[in-house]
Amino acid sequence: MAPVPSDTVLMERAGLGDVDAFASIYDRHAPIVLALLRRMLRSPSDADDVLHDVFLEAWRNVRTYDAARGSVRAWLLVRARSRALDRRA
Repeated sequence: MAPVPSDTVLMERAGLGDVDAFASIYDRHAPIVLALLRRMLRSPSDADDVLHDVFLEAWRNVRTYDAARGSVRAWLLVRARSRALDRRA
């Protein structure tokens, strides 16, 4: 069994255009991001829409991720919280 790459390694690969690496990031973190969005928005369809937006934005900005500033999960959750607040406004 091959070792599981860290989030940092996956983000580095994604930054080079590796869609499969970013898909792994999605698989790891989408459930917790979606849980946050459902709690904040109280609408499953709004939460699903924002989840899509968050990961699309993350893919487009994957090169801006800096492991020295925090974890991938925190980076995604901050984006999700911001988008949820925008949606609620």
